[in-house]
Amino acid sequence: MSEFENLKINAEIHADPYNNKEIGNIYLCVDWEGKDASLIEMDGNGIPGDIFHNRKSIYQLPCAVDIEYFKYSVYPRIIPMIEKLSEKYETVWNGSNYVGKFHMDEDTQTEIEGDIMEICQDAPEIDGMVLFDVYDTCSNYDKDIPEFFKDNGYNFLEVDIDSMNIDEIKEILAGEDSVWIGDNDDEIKEDLKGIQDELKEDE
Repeated sequence: MSEFENLKINAEIHADPYNNKEIGNIYLCVDWEGKDASLIEMDGNGIPGDIFHNRKSIYQLPCAVDIEYFKYSVYPRIIPMIEKLSEKYETVWNGSNYVGKFHMDEDTQTEIEGDIMEICQDAPEIDGMVLFDVYDTCSNYDKDIPEFFKDNGYNFLEVDIDSMNIDEIKEILAGEDSVWIGDNDDEIKEDLKGIQDELKEDE
């Protein structure tokens, strides 16, 4: 079993629901000293010292990468490359800092890291617009959501949200072209009940 086999997930997708663009960036981070790998988020404001001094390496992923698919179907292809680099890695003192050094031909190192970078950049993305909460589904929620429910045979102001199946609610709101990310089922229902109360007050 490889020391790098267990990929840790310390990141989640962030997107602007109005144009589906990234806010933060997700990277594959390889810790050469700790001999492990993880997915992390970085905002681009400065480079951590352990990355700057090559004790860790990062490889950027697409902003809407399918994290589960990457972990189980893409990352296993990268492990042998990481192991090749790890076998030649050493932390050395350069007179000022402890820095990472690979005792291998520079062209070989560049080729291996280039292959890792290419696989990461080509990792599949989630198929569909990313949704985080009820308000992401439409720009005019007070008008659109009642229409969504009406199209599916429900009177939004009268339906008991708590008794509804959460998967049916998601289908009503989002349809097949959207993907819920990091959603909390209870929060979705609470949001809808809050909108119900708002609309009832406006009647």
